[in-house]
Amino acid sequence: IFREAAELLSRESMEQPDLSGRAAIHIAAQKGHEKMVDAMIKKGVDVNLTEDAPAQPGTTPLHEACIHGHSEVVKLLINAGADDTLKNSKGETPAHCAVLAKEFGRELDTERKIAVLKELKHLDIPREDGKTPLMLAQLLSFWATKELFPVFSDSGAEINRTDNQGRTALMLHAENSCYKDTIKLMIRAGADVNMTDNE
Repeated sequence: IFREAAELLSRESMEQPDLSGRAAIHIAAQKGHEKMVDAMIKKGVDVNLTEDAPAQPGTTPLHEACIHGHSEVVKLLINAGADDTLKNSKGETPAHCAVLAKEFGRELDTERKIAVLKELKHLDIPREDGKTPLMLAQLLSFWATKELFPVFSDSGAEINRTDNQGRTALMLHAENSCYKDTIKLMIRAGADVNMTDNE
C-alpha cells in the first residue's frame, strides 16, 4: 500500500516541507515507517533533505530515525546514501541524536540506542562545543554508559579526544557517574588517567 501511495505522488511533492518545516520523509523516518521510507527512496526522494524552521533546521531523515531509535529505518537510509556526518543547527550528527534519544520524556531504551549506533559509520565527530557522541554518553545513567561504551570502542572512537574545555570522556564520566566498571573499560581501551582539562 505504501508503494502504491508513493506511485501516486511526485518526488517533488514528497520533498515539499509542511508548515512545521518537515517533509514526508522526515515524518516517516520519525515514526519508523520502514515501508514508506523505502517507497520514498525508490521514488528518488533526497535522503539528505533537511528540515527548516520552525522544525530544527538541518535535521535530516537520518537524524529523525536516530532521535526516535528506529534502527531499521537508519539502515535503509544509510544504504541509500544518507550522510551521517551532516549536522543540524545544534551541531549534532545523527550519532549525537542517537545517544541523546528520548521517548515520552524518558531516556530511550539502551538496546535501541545500540542498534541505531551500530548502523552508523561515523561515531566520533564533535559538536561545536567539542563533545563527541562518546562524551555525551557519559552524561547518561551509569548503566547506559557502560552498555554503550563497547559500541564506541569497537568503532575506533578516540578515547582521549578532548572537548573545548579540555575534558575527555573519562573526565566527564568521573564527574557524572564515576562507575568503576566503566572506568576500568575506558582504561583498558587506552584512556589516559593523567590528562588534565583546561582549568
